[in-house]
Amino acid sequence: MTASAKKTFGGELWAAEVGDPLVKVAESLSIALPVMTRAATNVTTHDGGQAQEFSPEGTYDPGELNLTGHYIAGSTDDDLFMLSVTTGALLEFKGVAKAASGTEDLEGVAFVTSYGPNAFEVNGVQMFSVTLKVTGEVDQSPTPTPTPTP
Repeated sequence: MTASAKKTFGGELWAAEVGDPLVKVAESLSIALPVMTRAATNVTTHDGGQAQEFSPEGTYDPGELNLTGHYIAGSTDDDLFMLSVTTGALLEFKGVAKAASGTEDLEGVAFVTSYGPNAFEVNGVQMFSVTLKVTGEVDQSPTPTPTPTP
């Protein structure tokens, strides 16, 4: 491990309906923040060399959030994800990631494309999986330092 590597323990995902205060998603076990992608168009011509040439598309896909955690039917998280998947309600989100110094927030808007409990195994605990499709830009900025209460 290099000296600059950051351990992933302590990652956070916060979510709420757009306009409501963000609430930390409880009992998260695995958080995959969005991976942005940009398509490429092959612009190779017969006049070019042996290597293909590409041009970036004008827009990019802001990605998806994937989360697994302990499934608790009727919990605040369960109700929020059920609402979004059944109605298309937009959710604001904030993922907290470790940075070179402190943490940075990745914030944006998304909606749930899949949600539900995983298989109930004989041994183990109830788990859920949720996928949120990000819509629009993701803002990445340093986590604000809380203002001390006098």
